[in-house]
Amino acid sequence: MHTICPNCLRPVRAGAKYCGFCGTSLSSNGEGNARVTAALQSNVDTDLKSKGSKLPGPTYESASRSVAVTAIILLFLVIIVALIIRYWPDILVWIDQILPGLNIR
Repeated sequence: MHTICPNCLRPVRAGAKYCGFCGTSLSSNGEGNARVTAALQSNVDTDLKSKGSKLPGPTYESASRSVAVTAIILLFLVIIVALIIRYWPDILVWIDQILPGLNIR
């Protein structure tokens, strides 16, 4: 069971002494904090129940977008490597013309 930070209203684990997000002390200094925490907890519980108790996470759309970007990058890398392999002799001649003292071959 999570509790709610009275300062930033984020859920924190039960038994925590400080909020992991904002650093607010969660020790019960009085009855007022307990009432605020209980009221916020009931709001969070209601929200979680209405949303099917699912925590927010990566969606299918963001996962498929990252796969597409990775595939495009890999495709460009394959094309660049293929061009380098195809034109390697010409590249060596060009390098010899630009930097004649290297003797790459």
